[in-house]
Amino acid sequence: MEQIHVTLPDGSVKDVPKGTTPAEIARSISPRLADAALVARVAAPNNGEGELIDLRRPLEQDVKLRILTEKDPTHFLFSGIPPRIYSPPP
Repeated sequence: MEQIHVTLPDGSVKDVPKGTTPAEIARSISPRLADAALVARVAAPNNGEGELIDLRRPLEQDVKLRILTEKDPTHFLFSGIPPRIYSPPP
């Protein structure tokens, strides 16, 4: 099976089979990351911010990948998804 290179925010590179999903990569990094993941940001290796994609969308080419969680402030700046606001019970 053809391999693709996935560059992570820390600069490390994972070689994975073409068609691997961001969810699978998150799980390979940490089960806690996979549980917390909301969306992925992917970009071509020489492209800036990239685009948000569903965690189940297969990766078909070399990409830069960032797994976004609720704790990632950039997730809310670019996604249009409002942060959850904690309201204590009455």
